[in-house]
Amino acid sequence: MSAQNTERIDWKKLADFERNNAERLCQHFLPNGKKISQEWRVGDVSGQPGQSLGVQLTGEKAGLWHDRATSEGGNFHKLIAAARGYSEEDAVSDIERAVGVSFHGGNGVSNHQNKPDLRPTWEAARTRAKESIKELAEFRGFGREHCEFLIDRGLIGLHTSGKWCTPVYDSLGSLISLHIRTTSENWFYEPKGIPVQPLIYGELLKARTVHIFESQWDMFALMAITGWHFDKTVAFFCTRGVGNGKLVQGRLPDSATVFVHPQNDGSTKGGKWLEDVIEFANREIRVVRITQEFKDINDWLRAGATKHDLERVITDPESRGAAPLDFSHYSVVDKPFPEPMRPAAFHGIIGEIVQTIQPHTEACPEAVLVQLLAALGNVIGRSVYFYAGDSKHHPRLWCTLVGETSKGRKGSAYSSVERLMREVAPDWVDDHFGTGLSSGEGLIFAVRDPRLGFPQRKTKNFPIEPTEEVLDPGVSDKRYFVVEEEFSQVLRHLERKGNTLSEVLRRAWDGKSLKITTRHCPEKATDPHVSVVGHITREELSTCLGKSEAFNGFANRFLWVASRRQQIPPNSGFVPWKSHPQIIETVRLILKTFPSGIERQMARDSEADKLWTEVYERLSTGHPGILGAVLGRAESQTLRLSMIYAIADRSALIQHCHLEAALAVWDYCHRSAAWIFGTSTGNKMADKILWALQRRPNGMTRTEIQVDVFSRNATKIDLDRALSTLAQSGLAYPSERLEDNGKKSELWKAT
Repeated sequence: MSAQNTERIDWKKLADFERNNAERLCQHFLPNGKKISQEWRVGDVSGQPGQSLGVQLTGEKAGLWHDRATSEGGNFHKLIAAARGYSEEDAVSDIERAVGVSFHGGNGVSNHQNKPDLRPTWEAARTRAKESIKELAEFRGFGREHCEFLIDRGLIGLHTSGKWCTPVYDSLGSLISLHIRTTSENWFYEPKGIPVQPLIYGELLKARTVHIFESQWDMFALMAITGWHFDKTVAFFCTRGVGNGKLVQGRLPDSATVFVHPQNDGSTKGGKWLEDVIEFANREIRVVRITQEFKDINDWLRAGATKHDLERVITDPESRGAAPLDFSHYSVVDKPFPEPMRPAAFHGIIGEIVQTIQPHTEACPEAVLVQLLAALGNVIGRSVYFYAGDSKHHPRLWCTLVGETSKGRKGSAYSSVERLMREVAPDWVDDHFGTGLSSGEGLIFAVRDPRLGFPQRKTKNFPIEPTEEVLDPGVSDKRYFVVEEEFSQVLRHLERKGNTLSEVLRRAWDGKSLKITTRHCPEKATDPHVSVVGHITREELSTCLGKSEAFNGFANRFLWVASRRQQIPPNSGFVPWKSHPQIIETVRLILKTFPSGIERQMARDSEADKLWTEVYERLSTGHPGILGAVLGRAESQTLRLSMIYAIADRSALIQHCHLEAALAVWDYCHRSAAWIFGTSTGNKMADKILWALQRRPNGMTRTEIQVDVFSRNATKIDLDRALSTLAQSGLAYPSERLEDNGKKSELWKAT
């Protein structure tokens, strides 16, 4: 959009108004916010609910805003500009239209307190109109009763100049100007410099039907023909002129049927008015065309048109504009819950353990299996390794169990595994289990090296030359198994400014030494063997996993596992592991075969190598968007899974069956990620555009995307970035469309 007034803006007058009317402006432009202490709080510049952004309401800084999340801020009109994606001048025009104050060229008044009181002038105009009802009736062809109605309802008056006039109210209901007709069929405002406001009759927000007009006379004529103005479910909306079609933006009720009544003057401006109404209405509208021999509804009325005539043309209107997008059903997740793991995943002792646990847990077998693999890999430690190129991999798995709801029974899946491990490795359970990840420094401390140094002496009775001592013995066994049943808390910690947890966790998955060089964290951890199991719901994950963590390599270090309640177990309670001595003995033999501290290199046999060659291309093929980001380590994850399956068979040689089992697990994790992240691109605007494009098979222009999807609240930079993301991901593509006016527009379609 562009500012309607090209006169220079009086910025001081604007600043004074914003300071004196801060709360009123917030209530109008930021209706989703709320007053907290001396600020009006919203979530961000778009005005969504939240508390990150605050507008000061009192004092010298009243009218100024500050976003705590981005450190942005400034004057109130700059906030409007940022929210709606256009210039400061256009934002000023929005404020002028909303409050009926001009800040251009000094023609307006600085605030409502200094405005002239127009009510006596308007009452006098109505009195003069009552004395001139006969003239009004003859002038427009209205009946006497209808003229009396228009005057009594305050819709028309007679100016001192002898010209007919209508009142102009701001969005808060204050009378701010008179709109006066001249002899030459033109109109002017008194006082001048007042931003255009529509003329509305009826309860617009409660209306089931809305009729939109370019001219006041057409609006009054339709009332005269139909009598619909006596129906409280009908509202009338006049834009006061051919250049004001944009006034419908954001004013029409979502549930109403909207009829537009263009004039038949054949002018280019008239066509532009209709196109503006269609564009800015942001909804489906019905265009009512009267017979071409009449210029407008008022001419038709004078020619004898009846209510039946009008009802006939309204029953067959021209539908224009697309049906509105119902974003109440918006979701980027369209995939069904994944099919179960293939039987190959339940190989050997791993499958036997899961089968034993199943009658005693509500968790699905996939959730039990993945946590069992992660726990076994951590107990074995990093003494066992496999070289993939120059990278050294250990049997270290991270997994996140994602439930549809909190009823996914993710935690119950691990409790049975923990009790088994307590039977075979009680020291590991007692000494190497943790929770409560909140910082990188805290994780390093849990697996820290010994620290040498010179102790501080508080007396003078020690030698002048102090000797180096062990200040902290550290942790000799670097196995550390973390279970976070509220994984959303960990993700929130990652978003904290200056938090080092993400960086440290990524290095821990790689098996690299951990260190943060700060005065407050002198510890380091050499050769850590950290495993992480997280539990979260899909809704929490969509809220907490930031774009940066999805794309910086944090998310793809996890196996994402869909989890749901499988059953209400017939045999509730703990698994009686002592009743399964064969399983306990087998797991103990596994730990004896691969004792901690004795290094052992693993390899694949020929059959496994052949299978690996066959599947490698499939594993290494990328995917678009956030799904591709979280699946970006398919080869490494599958390799580590195959290592643990071989270890469970007490073999240092990865065989075909072990790789088959690993692939079955990975395929389930792949399907889980598709269910969890859907078609998400990692760009929330791009996700929303794609959802809309999928429901508009004929495509959408940039303007339609801006209006229909974002209600004109998207900045050009953000919109460009979102469309670029869709194009690069292969999810949407642009083309050109030739419009009726001969111009070309950019049309976007989903692939």
